Amino acid sequence: MSALDLGERQAKTAIAQSRGIRIGPESGQEMLRVMAGLRAAGAITQGLNFGIDVDVDGDVIEPPVDGDILKVILRAMAMPLLKRKALMISYMSRRGSRYLIVSPSVIVSVSGRHHVRALDHHSELYKDFVISLIAEVAISNSDFISKDDMQWRKFVSLQFLLNQELPQDIRIAYGTEWRLPDTGILKVQCREALSRYAVAGLTKFSSKGLRKWLPADRETNEIFEKVISGD
Repeated sequence: MSALDLGERQAKTAIAQSRGIRIGPESGQEMLRVMAGLRAAGAITQGLNFGIDVDVDGDVIEPPVDGDILKVILRAMAMPLLKRKALMISYMSRRGSRYLIVSPSVIVSVSGRHHVRALDHHSELYKDFVISLIAEVAISNSDFISKDDMQWRKFVSLQFLLNQELPQDIRIAYGTEWRLPDTGILKVQCREALSRYAVAGLTKFSSKGLRKWLPADRETNEIFEKVISGD
């Protein structure tokens, strides 16, 4: 039995025992959460090693992840590197549905959606593919391409200021929540590949119709401009 099969069985057993629910193909999110939880709890030191990077940011409202599609992605990622093959996916984006050959590298949950970060063989660029927008997936005959993902390895520091147009009580609440220092500058470190999500999340509109945080330096503002322009 492979480590992945063992991981799936332990994940399903842990969920069923703790929550009393039946595990089916629709439980993709549950599989991801349990895998991330087991890794965080040090299960990999006890012989359970998925061989896959999984980073889940919390229990949030999110689109459903098809368990069958997720299993194919995980199995492809768990193959030994020398035997690994790329995936063929049918992906729905703003441009419509299209087929792509991709080499997956990491699964990450950010901004309420699970993504698989993968190298697009056509553009030769790493991109984030929302798993719930993958309609079909299969292990292809194309060789897996292992290429350095500099944007994933590199960390950037983003800086934000509270929007001074917000009512004072709301500014005080946000400042307390984020432990805002006396300088008034909130500094956030994240992977460069995830910087757009971080900026979009912090600068989103409040219930008052005003953005909560605004960029405080040139680099953060450049990302912010791309976010609001949809570029």
